[in-house]
This record gives sequence, structure tokens and C-alpha cells, in this order.
Amino acid sequence: MQNIDMFDICGANKLSDFAVEARAGLVNDYATSRDAVFFCSHSGGKDSQAMYIEMCKRLPKEQIVVIHVHLGKYEHHGVIEHIESTIDHELVVLHPNRDLGDAILLKGMFPSARQRWCTSDLKNNTIQKFIRRYMNENKLKVGFNCVGLRSEESPGRAKKSPLFVNTKLNAPTKKREVYDWYPVFAHNVTEVFDTIEDAGQQAHPMYGDRGDKNERLSCALCILANKNDLTNGVVERPELYTDYIAIERVINHTMFVKQKNKQPVPVSISEKTGVPFDEVEVQRKMPIMQARRDALLAQKEAEALAKQSAKTERDKAKRAKRTCKKRDLDTVDMFSNTSEREVA
Repeated sequence: MQNIDMFDICGANKLSDFAVEARAGLVNDYATSRDAVFFCSHSGGKDSQAMYIEMCKRLPKEQIVVIHVHLGKYEHHGVIEHIESTIDHELVVLHPNRDLGDAILLKGMFPSARQRWCTSDLKNNTIQKFIRRYMNENKLKVGFNCVGLRSEESPGRAKKSPLFVNTKLNAPTKKREVYDWYPVFAHNVTEVFDTIEDAGQQAHPMYGDRGDKNERLSCALCILANKNDLTNGVVERPELYTDYIAIERVINHTMFVKQKNKQPVPVSISEKTGVPFDEVEVQRKMPIMQARRDALLAQKEAEALAKQSAKTERDKAKRAKRTCKKRDLDTVDMFSNTSEREVA
């Protein structure tokens, strides 16, 4: 039998029962000995729901803070209500600085599997700002950013470490320690649904019966969704479907691509799902989307100009200060006939 290095709980054997318990034990020690705060980032999906349940089994309730970054109309219906009905904490609802549709129009492109700026810009940045503010205001030194990420979901996620230092939030000079922890990293999908049902709960209705409807619960029309989930989202949210078709045409960029002869070929959301849409409604929305994009670009340009102007004024003030200092040093004292530079 191969021995497991007790310090290698996030390495080659990170999915073993030993590693799972060792990580949980280490985290629990931080909770009890260092009064750490645990931020449960809850999307409303099955993995977040199972993660919250597992966290409540191991951690003091008063040290858990449940947060949700709400993307408004781009989420499935009833996400906030579902979260609130399955937790024993007050839900902290956060809002990103920019609407997802606005972000797409401004960038002139949809996010993709390789460039998931929708997650990094809208969700992660919003969560990180909240964690910094919360820990500063409450004078907390140790925090855990908890995410319902699982190894089974993809090869890329399987390579991740389930417990590590968050370099963006960790601030030794401010005596702030922050770690990322994935409490259900080793769970398979069956264990996720079992965890939810054993707690006397049900997953969000979009999953159907243990995932026989949707596999994922992210945005209603997510660039990472499989065809089945995407089609279900289109059927549930026809108004969002026509929004996205209009946006595709305005920015001349499609939500999806496929490889043909080793070259990327654009694939629209309507081609991807094959679901009919209201062309008249799309045509009505296109000038609205174009006007919104023009306004966003104009605002961005104005902000850039204002920023450059402010920098120019700061640089000008610095130069003036240096000039004044030089003049002061060279000023001749009318009484001693000695310059300030000589005195210095």
C-alpha cells in the first residue's frame, strides 16, 4: 500500500479520503483557533448548495457568510429565492459594476471557455472587493473564499488545488490571510445530489430530477452550457434569446465557434440550438442595442480622456513643485547674501 505524505493533501492524492479529511481538519482548526471567516460563494447551483451543507456540518454557523453575485435577467428565474429557501443564513446579494449585456456590447465580444471574463470581471472581482471590505470593517485577519468547484467537472478543474493561498486577497502587510477552499472538490455528481437530498432539500427546479433536465445552473444562456441546457434556457427565456441574437448581429461576433479544417467558424446561438425565433423582435431590438453600445463606447472614451487629463494635471503639479523647490534653494538671502542651496 502506497503511503500518503501527510503534507501533500493538495497534490497527487488530493481526491483520497485521507486528503479530504485532512483539508477539512486543517480548515476547522483555523475556524476554532484563529476565528477565521468563511465566505460561501453561492450561485444557486447544485454544487454551491452541497458546499453550503458540508460547510455547515464542519464550521461554526456564526463564522459563515453566504454571498451571491446577482446577474439580474441573465440568471435563471428564482435563483435568489431558491438560495434563501435552502440556507439558515442571511443572504448577502452583490451586484457587479456592469450589466453582462453591457459588458458584451462594450467589449464587442462574448466570453468563451478560454476567456471567461464574465466570471473574472463580473463575479470574482465583485466577491474580492466584498471580502476585502468585510474583513477590514470587522477587523478580521483570516478568511476563506469557498467555491463549489469539483474535480469531476472538467480536466482543467481536476488540475486545480482544492486549498491554496489566494494571492489577490492575501495581504501580509495588512496582516490579512485569505485562502481559497473547494469543500466539495472530491464529490462526484451522485454525491452532490445525495448530500442535498440527505439534508431534506431539492436542487433548483431547472435540474429536474437529479439532473435529468439541466446538467448545469449558470447563466440562463451560458457559453459553457451544452446544447441541452442551452436549449432549455432558450425555451424558458425567449426574450433573452432574441436579445443575444440582436447583440450577435450588432457586434458581429457569435456566442460560439466550431472547428472546420482546423479553422474557427462562427456559430450563432440560433444555429447552436436550432430553436426558431421572432425575427421581427430581433430587428426591433437591434437599433436599441446599437444605441446602447454607442453610448457605452462614448462613456468609456470620456472616462479615458478624464483620466488622462487628471494624470496630466498631476504631472504638471509635480513639475511645478520641483521647479519651486529649485528656486527656493537658489534664492539669495537679501541679508546674508547666501543662497538657500549654500545653507542647505
